[in-house]
Amino acid sequence: MPNAPMPMPKANNPPLPNLVRVTIVLTEPPTSRFYAALHADAVYSAATISQAVASQLERINQQQEELIKVVSAPPIGGSVVLRMQSALNAVVVTVDASHLPWLRSLTVVKGIYRDEIHGRDSSVSTSNASSK
Repeated sequence: MPNAPMPMPKANNPPLPNLVRVTIVLTEPPTSRFYAALHADAVYSAATISQAVASQLERINQQQEELIKVVSAPPIGGSVVLRMQSALNAVVVTVDASHLPWLRSLTVVKGIYRDEIHGRDSSVSTSNASSK
């Protein structure tokens, strides 16, 4: 029957995940802040600043890669939406909301913020800023 209603899910089916999109801010300073601090001292050459910023970008990428491995692997199984390194050292991911407390406890995580534009619930924000 083409117009028959869909059957109700059985009670033993696993619950649907409560997927949320969040921005996970990491502890390494973003490259723009790093650049500004070096440039403000006015004692470093442009080449030295450029090399220092490139090294900072490597540290940011390494930190983000480690987080992405954790977020992408079971049991979390999240997906990466985008990465930021310049204005913010952060990774935007989609994960089940039940994993947020555990992700927040990671030492490399400075804070986790729900996506207020695309997320289902923008009323909750979790941050480690006060505890670190």
